[in-house]
Amino acid sequence: MDAKRWIIAAIAGAVLAAAALAAWLLLAHRGTDGAENGAFANDCCGTVRLESGTLALNDSQKVHYTIARDPAGA
Repeated sequence: MDAKRWIIAAIAGAVLAAAALAAWLLLAHRGTDGAENGAFANDCCGTVRLESGTLALNDSQKVHYTIARDPAGA
């Protein structure tokens, strides 16, 4: 009877590991093709620079961003 418990625990562990791997593959950061990269200057707000997933305002404050599509595809 004790061997059955070990087998069930091993199967459950394998299922959890497979689910974690699948979630990681589906949710991992995929990166962009670089189409959005560039610098955009504005007289009132300064320069906004988009580069490889980082948005920089006036080359000082930086935040990470991800390009995604909404349900309508826009």
